[in-house]
Amino acid sequence: MAKKPEANSEQFSLDIFQLKPQILKKPVQAVHMGVIDGSMTRTQRLMWNAMLKNAHDGTSRDGMYSIRRSELMDMIDYTSPNRKHFKDTLMQMQKIAVQWDVLSQDGNEMWASCILLPTVAMDKEHVYYSYSPQIKPMLFDPKIFARIDLRIQRQLRLDCATALFEWCVRYRSVKKTVVMPWTEWRWAIYGSIDATSTLNQYKYFKKDKLLPAIREINLRSDITIELIEVKDGRRVADLQFIVQEKPIFLVTDENRKKSEEWDSRLEAWGIKEKERVAILAKYSHNVLEAHYQYTVKRLSDPSLPQLRNVGAYFKNALENQRAKDQVKSDSPRNDGQTNAIIAGLLEEFNAQRNKDAEGYFNEVPADMQKGFVEEFNDGVTEPSERINFASMPPYRHLISFYKWLANKVWGPASDGEILGFALKHGAIKSNS
Repeated sequence: MAKKPEANSEQFSLDIFQLKPQILKKPVQAVHMGVIDGSMTRTQRLMWNAMLKNAHDGTSRDGMYSIRRSELMDMIDYTSPNRKHFKDTLMQMQKIAVQWDVLSQDGNEMWASCILLPTVAMDKEHVYYSYSPQIKPMLFDPKIFARIDLRIQRQLRLDCATALFEWCVRYRSVKKTVVMPWTEWRWAIYGSIDATSTLNQYKYFKKDKLLPAIREINLRSDITIELIEVKDGRRVADLQFIVQEKPIFLVTDENRKKSEEWDSRLEAWGIKEKERVAILAKYSHNVLEAHYQYTVKRLSDPSLPQLRNVGAYFKNALENQRAKDQVKSDSPRNDGQTNAIIAGLLEEFNAQRNKDAEGYFNEVPADMQKGFVEEFNDGVTEPSERINFASMPPYRHLISFYKWLANKVWGPASDGEILGFALKHGAIKSNS
């Protein structure tokens, strides 16, 4: 019988949209690997995936790859100050033996067993590692692979969820996984167990490992999965999962290509990566094009002073919708729901934050107020945007100032703040 997803498919973690996708083309043999003795933790799985992506993107020296320790920690969202645990986690991967290609998806019936990382070393700044020569061709030139977005996978906190996510993402295009005995699924997402473990009984495996993993994937990732139990009489014998991509994450190949082109344009104007990702999530391509042309026209006008910061001018124009009359009508787009949800939520959040900044400004002494205004005026590119402290205009003319003040005093809004605002105001619902 089918078990419906226990989390609403529209729930999502807002910080996913603030980060650039980190796609790992992971060979299906590695996705379908099974730990021979013991289990693999979430941190170890994320670490191995991050190191493989780094190896794909870089080059080796005498068969050894390297990555900055700080970069690896960022890629797996490792924030603990306990460096010994980080080192021990790396070293433990030299003891994890796995069986590759459990399902023989590459058409080759041969299977192999080896450890995850034969060599690992670390100094003050870098981590060094290598792969077994026998499996390197499979890792670096796979015939079939799964596209795993590491920024989404690291949102998951449970060991079993990170493993089950990889298996299900592999089948997102065909909408359903293979049917396997439940004991094989247990091995795939948890590892091997001894004869005394309660996980030898399906009801405990389902309650303690499987359902929590499904709930977390449905809540925190870009897919929802539905459990199908295949029974032999009254006993559950096999399992399968129905895999659906959440509508809010659906993006056509054409739109993805356009987004990549826009990312390059904005980068050329000096706009930072996190800002670019936020802009591309919030605005349609037609809105971007209108304000891009608005900025180009300003750049090419010889009668006006040269712009000191083109990127800042473009962002200011975009935020204040100075070219809204030139925006062409959007055709139906698969990611329209994404833009609508995020744009509406961020608009409400920023409006409240600006009001809070106004309240703060009115509470501080006059000399601090004057200092804030002077600092704001120093950073304004257009004279018309400057504020006269002696005769402060009404609120509607001070939105840019209060937005600047909020960032000045409290820093850029964090993903946690936005998510908390969304939960408080009912834009999304908590599962707790």
